[in-house]
Amino acid sequence: MGSGGTIIPLSSPSRNHCGTDTTGWLNGRLPKKIGIIVNESICFASGSDECLISLQASVLCCIGNFYIYFLSPVSICNPRYCTT
Repeated sequence: MGSGGTIIPLSSPSRNHCGTDTTGWLNGRLPKKIGIIVNESICFASGSDECLISLQASVLCCIGNFYIYFLSPVSICNPRYCTT
């Protein structure tokens, strides 16, 4: 938690966010019930392509209305998972 935010965006933040031109965002939904894990895709937006690359991720809903993300490593240069 900090100035960057607490969740991965649920829509493309467009390029040049989080100090990169390849920004990760959750192309799916967050779980609503505590203890539930959902499997969704993380898209990396670059240029005019909102989903240049897509990776699988899991998201767990926790007590206190926060989420734990299980993220895959990214094999391209200069991508970042961002929060809002």
